[in-house]
Amino acid sequence: MISSSDIDQLTKLVIVNAIYFFGNWVKQFDEKLTTKKYFWVQPNDSILVPMMEQTHYFLGGADSIAQFIELPYKGNMLSMFIILPNKGIELEKIEKNMTLEKLETWTTKLSSIKWHLSLPKYEFKTDIDLKNNLKKLGMSDAFNSRTANFSGMDGTRNLHISKALHQAYIKVNEKGTEAAAATALVLIYVIEAEPREFNINCPFLFIIKENSTGSILFIGRVTNPTK
Repeated sequence: MISSSDIDQLTKLVIVNAIYFFGNWVKQFDEKLTTKKYFWVQPNDSILVPMMEQTHYFLGGADSIAQFIELPYKGNMLSMFIILPNKGIELEKIEKNMTLEKLETWTTKLSSIKWHLSLPKYEFKTDIDLKNNLKKLGMSDAFNSRTANFSGMDGTRNLHISKALHQAYIKVNEKGTEAAAATALVLIYVIEAEPREFNINCPFLFIIKENSTGSILFIGRVTNPTK
């Protein structure tokens, strides 16, 4: 995570915080059903990606801008919540309008539905310097050598933060999810309905959350499953 260029003679301290998650789906995908299908990275630009498929009951729902589905991990304590924009809705619009209250509304108004689910396999790593992001959120003094105050650590006013590096990794396949960072599954057998399509073949958002509290462990976007 940290390269030699991140450290010099003035570096006094490096603080590292890590979270790791590995979860298997309650209902795993059959690898034999995974085939190459089109994923639309842009409205007029598609690529072939390995697309996993299964038909099963999952908690899901929809509103005027998106479809939602929740895929529980074994133990039902954690789940992946996927937000797929409706046709004609850009992912950026959902991101700009997404609030904690809206997310809570989406996750609490789900019902058990029989879906034919198509989900691309994906794996990627992201490296970000959070310095500018944290400054925009109001954390500016800590990066300024004149205003930073970490005297509680070494008794001086000589320390300030030079970089805030963040690295995230996620891998999603037929068995589950690995990330270096559920509502109990409800099955309805009363009426054997035809499955509804949930075809994740365009950019989408995903959230890995703890179900009893709603706490978000990981959140990200997939615009190209191959990168």
